[in-house]
Amino acid sequence: MSDKKIREIYKVFDGKSKFLSHRSIGTDQKKLNSILENLYSPGPSFQYVFDFSTRQFIFLSKSVQALIGENLDTFQVDDYAERIHPDDLPHFVNCEEIAGHFLFSHIDSGQIPSYKVSYQIRYKTIDDSYRLFLRQSIALTWDSDYKLSTVFTNQSDISHITTRNNNKVSFINVQGGKSYYGIGSIADLDRDQLKQTVSAREMEILKLISEGFSSKEVADYLHISLDTVRTHRKNILQKTDFRNLAQAVSHYVRQGLI
Repeated sequence: MSDKKIREIYKVFDGKSKFLSHRSIGTDQKKLNSILENLYSPGPSFQYVFDFSTRQFIFLSKSVQALIGENLDTFQVDDYAERIHPDDLPHFVNCEEIAGHFLFSHIDSGQIPSYKVSYQIRYKTIDDSYRLFLRQSIALTWDSDYKLSTVFTNQSDISHITTRNNNKVSFINVQGGKSYYGIGSIADLDRDQLKQTVSAREMEILKLISEGFSSKEVADYLHISLDTVRTHRKNILQKTDFRNLAQAVSHYVRQGLI
């Protein structure tokens, strides 16, 4: 089964090889540390950096061993593939194919570093049970032609929030530009996208609330008044018709939007 899985994954890479760098471009440790410090994880998570030129992980967080029971010194792509639920492999491949089209054909190459790719898969953990994970990836290094060299991925257990995969992929602009949500096929990218219900600022507040920030802490963190935070909270509930913010946070996590 592992050989089949790895062939399916490599087939995606091979199909986009002209957009991928054939040389390793070392990542700036300061940049990596900044990503780790500002990481959003709605549950237990592990992180890695994948090098397209060598097709190997060049960074693995220590939580790889604690969460999925893999050895940091030996864990590589075939081991990663083996832990994907067999029924989710077609979804994984489909999301990666859509992501390749989006990054290399749908947007300008200079925009690639601005987009986070987000989707869900069932993944085997240390106790050999499959749990639903939110997988979020973003370009880490690239060459002068914006050919990808390395990508950073954060994979979070969200089974305490939902066990139902939405079977979609989202492309979230981390710079505040246009985002694309709930994409199920390449054709979806060419259709008019529904506008996100809440604003970028309101989504930012939801993210902080999901991390346990109080309204006062949100205000201090974003350098806005407490009354402004309260207004945003009220607007979120009015726009979404959720009874409380916990429901709103759960919804947006399930959709892979935060």
